[in-house]
Order: sequence, then structure tokens, then C-alpha cells
Amino acid sequence: MKGSTATVFLLLVSAFLLPGCSEKPVEKEDPEPAAEVEPEQDPDRIVLKDQSGATLILDCGSRLDAFLVAGTTEDFSVPVRIRFQGGESEARFREMTEMGPDEEDYWDFDEENGRFDVGWTIAFLRSLALADRLFLELKLSEEDRRALVFIIADEERATLEAALERNRVRVDNEMRTLGLGKYAPANAISPAKSDPLKVDLDDEALFFLYDEYIILVSKLRSESILPATTAEDRNAVNAMILSDKIHPFSSAFRYFQNAYPDSMEGAEGLLLDAGFESTDQFLRIGDRVQIGMAMIAIDNEVPGTLEQMRSQTDENLGKLPEGTRDYIRVIQAFREREWEWFSENLARFQRASGG
Repeated sequence: MKGSTATVFLLLVSAFLLPGCSEKPVEKEDPEPAAEVEPEQDPDRIVLKDQSGATLILDCGSRLDAFLVAGTTEDFSVPVRIRFQGGESEARFREMTEMGPDEEDYWDFDEENGRFDVGWTIAFLRSLALADRLFLELKLSEEDRRALVFIIADEERATLEAALERNRVRVDNEMRTLGLGKYAPANAISPAKSDPLKVDLDDEALFFLYDEYIILVSKLRSESILPATTAEDRNAVNAMILSDKIHPFSSAFRYFQNAYPDSMEGAEGLLLDAGFESTDQFLRIGDRVQIGMAMIAIDNEVPGTLEQMRSQTDENLGKLPEGTRDYIRVIQAFREREWEWFSENLARFQRASGG
């Protein structure tokens, strides 16, 4: 033993062996055990968690940074669809980034730290400060896609707003450098998309896939691949659809893939067997069918609604929020024969989907 260790050991032994040392000592009040000190939460850091365990970390100090921890990937650039819900958050993000709701950003994966660095950091944080919810669709691979939902509380929005105000010079410089917001070229409006859900198929191929979609939805339900939903599931899916009106089916499908991976595991094999080229094609067809059928059902209840939407001019559409504008453009881009098909097959579709 080293000297210091031996000395301590001998003192401890003698305390028990020497005469009198076993007698009850004079009672003294035991010191209060030290209270466990919880680590202080960094007031300049916001941590948001999705129900799957994914974590979004926002640095609201002098750096103004944001990154996501949500698994690993073999790729160093990962496509992410970003949507906001609440106030002007979605419109603000689209205006600043000039990204359409169906476009994907690409976040770099930092293998050493196991995180995804958020693209468009300033635009992202400014929009988040206005939002109630953030929806991310993360494509780690063809097989691994995550539909993430983050809820932003009032206190967190206030922290973000204060951070942006403290760093307004940096924010302004970045906006100027990127030509965003008030520094965007005059009248620089993203070119209108004739059909955000466009599919390059002739009528015969398109209606074949529409038919297969209805058959497949019925099969997914009858074979219990689509899980029974909870109130929490329905609320989350409804919020996603309200945030992104032109992806009603794909938003729900991605959510259930993320929330119930075991139940949904067999879905991809079924859709490929049904004649779809890929999951993406299946989801795009599903979105088109859902929008078209919903519009026919509404028009049956309130005659003239469809015609009113189809007759909207570009001037009128330019005054609407981007999400609403894109939704109407999808309605306007449907072929006349598609509307006939939706009308002829509405009852069949409602039976298949349990409506």
C-alpha cells in the first residue's frame, strides 16, 4: 500500500479495535444530508421531444443554432420535408426560403455527434417562434422514414422571439446575404405550380392506380395492417393535415409508419404487388384520390363549391395563403375525366375507407 492509503486504513481499524472506541460516543446531531442539486437548465437552450424519442435542440444564445437527434443514417445529406402550424408560421417560412410545401430541404448528418444540422437556421427559428407545432418528415433511407411532431409552448416561443431580437443584427445580415424576407428581389414570388401533385400518366394508367389504391386501402384495413387509432393519433394526424392540405393521405400514412412500425411493416410489399412503382407513387396517388373524393362529397352537400374553386383566378389565388393556394391549384389541375371518375366511385371509396 502507498503510505497515505495505509495510514487511513490503520486509523479506521484502530477506531474499532482500541479500548473505549466501541462505547457509544457523545451524540451529535447528524448533519442534514446534502440535497441533490439538479443540473441547471440552460436558459438559452430549448429541447423539444417527439413521442418517438427524437429530440430537437434549439440554441437561443449568441449562436442561434438548431439540430435534430433522430437516429443514424449512411448518407451525409438527408431529405426533410418541413411544415409549420400556427399563425403565419408556414407562410413566413415559405416566403423566406421560397420552398414549396412539397419540396425537401437537405440536412447534413454529423456522424461524430449523431445529429442532423438544420438547414435554413434563421428562417427555421423565425418561423418556429410563430408556430404551435412543427412537422418533420425525415427520410433516413427508403425503408426508414420518420414522421415527427414537435409542440411549441408559449414560453418556448417567447424564448425564441427574445433570442432573435437579441441577435437582430446577425439575423438581418444573414437575411440580406441570402436575399430573403425584406431583402428579396422586388416582386420575387415563387413561380406558381400548375399542379403540386402532378403525375405523368395517361388516363388509363392513372385510373388503374386509382382503382388499385381503393382496393389496397380496403385490404390494409381488412388485414389489420392499418392500426386502430387513439384520440391522440387522430389529433396528431388532423393537425398535420391542417398544416399541409395537399398531403392528407401521405401525412397520415407517414405518421402511422413512425408510430406503429410493426403493424405497418407489411404495407410496402402489398403496394408494390398492387402495381405501384414505389411508396412515393402510392402516397401521391392516395393524396389525389383523397382530395378529389372529399371535394365531390362537399360539392354534393353544397352544390357549386367545386365550380367556385375551379373558377378562381390567378389574381385571387395570389392573395391566399400558400397552403390554400396550392390546394386550389390541385383542384384546378384535375382532368375533367378525373372528376367523373371520383363522382362514379365515391360510394365505393367510402365503403373501402370505412367512411
